Amino acid sequence: MLSERKRELEDQVNAVLEENELLQNTVDDLREGTLVLEKQYHEKVSQLRQSQLELQEVRVSHRHLSARFEEFTEERSLQGLSPNPASLLCEIEQSMEQEEQEQEREQVHACT
Repeated sequence: MLSERKRELEDQVNAVLEENELLQNTVDDLREGTLVLEKQYHEKVSQLRQSQLELQEVRVSHRHLSARFEEFTEERSLQGLSPNPASLLCEIEQSMEQEEQEQEREQVHACT
């Protein structure tokens, strides 16, 4: 009877040890998953910040180009000339190209 009780207790201990090992494996898996998710989170935050910076640059460029367009339109109207859509488009394209070149130079300087 005592040996039977001892065997039952040993079986219970073994079952608890197996359950403990399974739970420990689950904890390890969850920790590993958490680390992966934290890394992904930090990458997404970094991407978001970069996108916000790019958006800010686009907004500044848009304001700059809009102001130049307004100046150009005002200048043309003061001269009494009707704006030629083709030359206006050409002026806008040149202005955008200049703005892109300025941004590229700024990025090169920022990287060095």
